[in-house]
Amino acid sequence: MDEKKIYIQQTAMQLFSSQGFFHTSVQDIAEACRMSKASIYKIFQSKEDILAQIVRDNLNHIIHRANYARNEQSKQPRDQLIAKLSREIEGLVEHREYVWMLYQSASINKQSDDIKALLKQGQLIMVNWHKDTLLETFGADIEPFVWDLAICMQGMSREMIAFAEKVDRYNFDFEQLAEVLVTNIESIIKHKSSYASVFSSEDMEPFNLQGHYGEIDQKELWDRTIQQVRAFIHYRFPSYEKKQWVEAVDRLNQEFYESKPEMIVMESLFCFLEKKEDLQININILREIIQ
Repeated sequence: MDEKKIYIQQTAMQLFSSQGFFHTSVQDIAEACRMSKASIYKIFQSKEDILAQIVRDNLNHIIHRANYARNEQSKQPRDQLIAKLSREIEGLVEHREYVWMLYQSASINKQSDDIKALLKQGQLIMVNWHKDTLLETFGADIEPFVWDLAICMQGMSREMIAFAEKVDRYNFDFEQLAEVLVTNIESIIKHKSSYASVFSSEDMEPFNLQGHYGEIDQKELWDRTIQQVRAFIHYRFPSYEKKQWVEAVDRLNQEFYESKPEMIVMESLFCFLEKKEDLQININILREIIQ
């Protein structure tokens, strides 16, 4: 049942991304999944219920990436910022269907309070992560206008990925793009003293998470991601290919739960699984979990 549920979510997200949330019906999702509407309704109460689960899962990935990125190490603060931004942009590209779904469907916010709260939580996590990362890089001197910088940086990276979707280009040099963003932020900092902040620290105090981005249980995230990989193999791979790929996933999962996992074995399995481009997003998440 979990694999079928994940498959419906994946298919729905593709449809929401390509044609918009409000222009996608449950019947459209059912046809794309080669299921009946009744089968969909046995698992999800409504189209909004599907959307809420998509947002929850992607929010977990956002929290995981924010927490993981805080551990990036580099000699110089500027290089560390570029490394973190590079990972973030890479993650946005990996999850571009989700990003584009939200970009396309601004009126999603007219939906339930639950969905609006989930979207707000995701936005707050990322802008707070940007704020804290900028303070770590440039120091307390930028504190009076750090929220302006964080919002600008978040907006620039999001818009670049959104435009990349329009022109169908994803072969970025992520580090080079991060370098461009940092250079622009440095230019803003250089001239910032000449005008007042738009969002002061006092204005943003109710939205300040103070470094608490939420904690994701790593085993729970691992299990969920393994289920997503299995679902993709089960529903998208040709029958004659499924066996070897399922065996690789099962072996990887078995090794993860060993008391002393063999990292060489796991790395070999990662290299095998990521040969399939469609699996690379989830394989990257699994790699991050064990690092």
